[in-house]
Amino acid sequence: MKNPLLHVSFLVPAFLFIIHQILQKLIGVEIPLVDFYIDPFCFSALTIPIYVWERKILFHQSGISKLEMSILLTFLILFSEVVLPYFSSQFVADLLDVLMILLGGVWFYCFRPSRKVEK
Repeated sequence: MKNPLLHVSFLVPAFLFIIHQILQKLIGVEIPLVDFYIDPFCFSALTIPIYVWERKILFHQSGISKLEMSILLTFLILFSEVVLPYFSSQFVADLLDVLMILLGGVWFYCFRPSRKVEK
């Protein structure tokens, strides 16, 4: 498996995230739906390839099983929609955030580097 951080499955969400942050924070352009939901999408779409890359470097494993991906997405959802809102009022639990996190997982699954998810 090639480096997942140099693949379209990582680079497109990374580009979207960086452009969104520049527009929102530096230039002051606000697009409400994008502002609310691009970050949860990018959160999972960027975390999964980083996880795969870490496994490749540390454990010489390639790919990710469907079970691992499901567990990782569940953890990301629980962390961002339960734990963070519990500790900070700056975070709000939102069902659409959950859907965007899942969509980020679907993005990775559809465009993963090897097109191979282990059983």
